[in-house]
Amino acid sequence: MAKGPFSGWGILKNSGIAVSFVNLKMKVRDMIEYLVVYERTKTGYSAYAPDLPGVIAAGKTKAIVEKNIFGAIQFHLEGLIEEKNEYTKSTPESEMFVFAG
Repeated sequence: MAKGPFSGWGILKNSGIAVSFVNLKMKVRDMIEYLVVYERTKTGYSAYAPDLPGVIAAGKTKAIVEKNIFGAIQFHLEGLIEEKNEYTKSTPESEMFVFAG
């Protein structure tokens, strides 16, 4: 895992709705959550974080995509800290609807 302010933190999964929240340690008492959306593709999976434009990942398996999106979010937030910019706060909500066909 990458070194830096976000090392050692992981992904909390809610696999029932194919959405994960990535929790990253900002300060001793601060945690932020980012919604990550996973989509099945013809060649595997892709993922993106709606609150972090341009932060995307793709891979052959969902496990690979989870690792890649976590790394992409880490890299993005560490860049914001390095440039002394504020990190983006999470705003989206999600819900799953099931329709009988």
